[in-house]
Amino acid sequence: MSNTLLYNRKELRALLKPYEQKNNILALGLCLTDYLLLLIGEYLVVTLPLILKPFASFIVFIAIVRLFVLGHDACHGALTSSKKLNQWLGRLVFLPSMTTFHGWAVGHNMTHHGFTNLASKKDMWLPLSPEDYQALNSYEQLCYRIYRNSVGVTAYYLFEVWWKYLYFPSPKIVGIDAAKRFLPDSALVTCFMLIWISSLYAIALLTNQTFIPLLLLGIVFPFLAWNMTGSFLIYIQHTHPKVRWYQDQQAWIDSHPHVTATVHIRFPQWISSIIHHVMEHNAHHMDMNIPCYNLRAAQHQLEKKLSSNIVIQDFSWKWFSECTHICKLYDYNSYQWLPFEK
Repeated sequence: MSNTLLYNRKELRALLKPYEQKNNILALGLCLTDYLLLLIGEYLVVTLPLILKPFASFIVFIAIVRLFVLGHDACHGALTSSKKLNQWLGRLVFLPSMTTFHGWAVGHNMTHHGFTNLASKKDMWLPLSPEDYQALNSYEQLCYRIYRNSVGVTAYYLFEVWWKYLYFPSPKIVGIDAAKRFLPDSALVTCFMLIWISSLYAIALLTNQTFIPLLLLGIVFPFLAWNMTGSFLIYIQHTHPKVRWYQDQQAWIDSHPHVTATVHIRFPQWISSIIHHVMEHNAHHMDMNIPCYNLRAAQHQLEKKLSSNIVIQDFSWKWFSECTHICKLYDYNSYQWLPFEK
């Protein structure tokens, strides 16, 4: 992959400008459809025999993933043409994933998009150098090893992103003033979750069912499955043996990170459609104002111009296993992934 771009960022943004066009009717339709899918899943959790309830739980999980992607767009101001509508829709569709709108805007829009793959800004999925890894205590080293394992990858988002930054972030982590700004959205998410749990409890009483299976299959398992999926998707969007990370900010700027710090992971089209084309990631980083329903066409256009600069990877579990095996520690001087020392 070459780091020398044939076009500058201004030219590429102009190229993608037509794909910023918003369709408010389509956006509202997607929000309503995905919430309807959530309600159908919950209805089936309640009404199906116990042996079939896991199928209904899977539908709830898919709905949460889809609603989160729409919230992600709304938080970027990309879902509709209205700033206020984006803010309200974003909060609404983020609720089932227990995501705070303000928290996601700060952590994702400002930090992740502002400094993608720049180690000094503590981006998500930051790889440690051997020296930084050795400086960790035993517990921290164990956690890092787990997160860099092909199974442990799925635990990272829940513990290192959602719990620390997206629900009720500790003032010790984000500062007292920032923690206060999080409170309204944190309270909104908590109220929604209490209503959701209370509704299932009331339904359990009315239908003479045991509450715990409804709670687990209607909320807990889908929520955990969403966190595992989110962690997995974010990892493969920015972790690849060919994708570089940087400590020096000028070297990072010179690398054109808006194109080169992301990976286009190609799933089968039906999977891409289910997750609202969120893996068409280079176009999204180049222009955050492109809504998910235009991303596929925008990515295609970008790849026509920059085929030698974009890492494109057809997904397979074999590749994912190899990626997690290779991508452990990182040498920021030679831009090479390193294994753990034995």
